[in-house]
Amino acid sequence: MRRTVLATGFIIGLLAIADSDLSACGDKSLSAGGIRMQRALAARYPASILIYAPPNSRLIGAAHEMRLQEHLRLVGHRYREVATDSDLETSVATGQFNIVLADLADAPALQQRFASSPARVVVVPVAYKLTKEQTAQAAKLTRFLIKAPEYAANYLMTIADAVHSRSQSPRKA
Repeated sequence: MRRTVLATGFIIGLLAIADSDLSACGDKSLSAGGIRMQRALAARYPASILIYAPPNSRLIGAAHEMRLQEHLRLVGHRYREVATDSDLETSVATGQFNIVLADLADAPALQQRFASSPARVVVVPVAYKLTKEQTAQAAKLTRFLIKAPEYAANYLMTIADAVHSRSQSPRKA
């Protein structure tokens, strides 16, 4: 009888431990509590994101691996993907976008190109599968950086910070 009670207690204890959150790492960041926080950030700092991914860009693989478009839509950001320079230029000129996500290799040229643009877009580079040393070097060169692959909560926070910084910078005439 005593063995049965101990065995039952042991099994109940194991079930209690097994009942804890067993979601995959990336799923936890957008779980019930996490998604509410990210949606609140998106409501406070709404982003219209232009993803510049030419055919040879590593950003295509990074966006796919991070499920970028799915997460952006889930929290309420708007996005559009363009693949050519002319589409990028036309889209930025409309003034509808406040963030441009680009491959780390393309970002410096884009930052120079849009520095004096009246549209005031913030270029956020995406570093895809770099070593820790390369990522640290890239982080020193730019204010905002999305390291891919990364948790959704981290890159969504970076996007919110970029939108917030844009709203604090003075407009250019």
